[in-house]
Amino acid sequence: MSVDNDEVCSRLTKENRGPKARLKSYNAITTFYHETLQEVGRLSQELALKDGLVKELQARLAAYEGSTAVVSYGQEPGVSFGPSGSLVDCLLQEVGKAKKELADSSRTWQQENTKLKEDLQAVQLRLREKEREVEQMVSSSKHEATSEIARLHQTLRDKERLHATQRLWCRSLADETEQLQLRLASTADMCQQLAQQLEEQQAKTGHRMEKEQNPARQDAELHQADSPDSNMCQLQEENRVLKQKVLYVEDLNAKWQKYDISREEYVKNLHQQLKDLKSRVDRTGLSAPQANENVLQQEILRLNRLLEESMKECGRLAGFRDGLDKERVTIQQLRGELQTAQAAEAAANERVQMLEQQVLVYKDDFHSEREDRERAQSRIQELEEEMACLRLQLPRKQEHRDAAARHHGRISPYYLEPNVQAPFLGNSTETPAKISHPLQSSGSPGTEARQQGLLQCPKCMRLFNDEVSDECLRHISECCQ
Repeated sequence: MSVDNDEVCSRLTKENRGPKARLKSYNAITTFYHETLQEVGRLSQELALKDGLVKELQARLAAYEGSTAVVSYGQEPGVSFGPSGSLVDCLLQEVGKAKKELADSSRTWQQENTKLKEDLQAVQLRLREKEREVEQMVSSSKHEATSEIARLHQTLRDKERLHATQRLWCRSLADETEQLQLRLASTADMCQQLAQQLEEQQAKTGHRMEKEQNPARQDAELHQADSPDSNMCQLQEENRVLKQKVLYVEDLNAKWQKYDISREEYVKNLHQQLKDLKSRVDRTGLSAPQANENVLQQEILRLNRLLEESMKECGRLAGFRDGLDKERVTIQQLRGELQTAQAAEAAANERVQMLEQQVLVYKDDFHSEREDRERAQSRIQELEEEMACLRLQLPRKQEHRDAAARHHGRISPYYLEPNVQAPFLGNSTETPAKISHPLQSSGSPGTEARQQGLLQCPKCMRLFNDEVSDECLRHISECCQ
């Protein structure tokens, strides 16, 4: 269980490193987001400057809208000033650049926002997993500690039982070893006694044979013919018995040697097993019940320390969860700011599009107005040439009219004074009804019109200024048709 707790603690520590690194990356992303907001603000300022420049150009264009070329007799046509095409093109290029930068910043911001949302979802998922693990650890910590202590007590009892069994085995082996040693000593004593008895018996047999041989030799010497076969049979019988005893003793000695060798090997094996058991007991630290209690106390203390560390880790995780809650609030605020920035960006895009359309309209109006001015100047030149021709023809027509008037006894109402100064009809604020009124049949209105230098329609008797001869000719052509 201690190893499992260590693994759980190490795994939690390793897993906590990931959210800490993610938190650092979120701080970096927040920094990037603030920098992006600053960049958007800078672009908004530049856009405001562009708006100011467009408004200034609009004001200048409005100032030059009413300016037209004033052409008088004997003078060159005036030149009107306005925004040049290159300035408008530069303005369009600047607006395009600003729009492109705004689109790039918006795209970059959208990518960062998408990445931030994905990272936020991953961190939220990890946070839920951590919360579940913390809840499981907090709920099961006491139960696990109790079960772990019970398991340790059971393990201690098992080890004590095993130690008692091992001690019983060692005691029984020691008793058996002592018994075997005693039996071995008694067997060795018996072998020594048998060897001594065999030696004594062999010595007695030798002496007896010598004693028997000496009387037999004496009897043989004395009685050479008295029973030699019986003595030989007796000697052979004794020899056979002695040989049997010798074989029995040798067989018994061989068996004893084998038994002694096997017992020594068995005792050596028992000693080796005893040494192994003692070394194993020494390694496991179960030499005494007091040592087992100390080990149990140390294990309990270590588990308590691990439990305290786990509780501290839970506290740190709770702090980390609070930090994540704060980060969530910050992210929500950033989302609100982001929506505001998106709305401002959409408004700025609409404003830019409207300004582009206005610039295009102003550019088209400028080109059309310039073309109209060029056409008007060319038409004015043509009319001046026609007026010059008409002025050359006018004296002859006046002479012809004077002659006709004298012939009829009245002055023609179409007589005009060419060089009489009069106010311009086109530039005057008076209505055509006041200026162009039909002439009476008497001669005084015609004389007044000639004195004022006006042109009169021969059909409807409408008066026109001599400097707007184009309008007069157009009216005459329309009226006469």
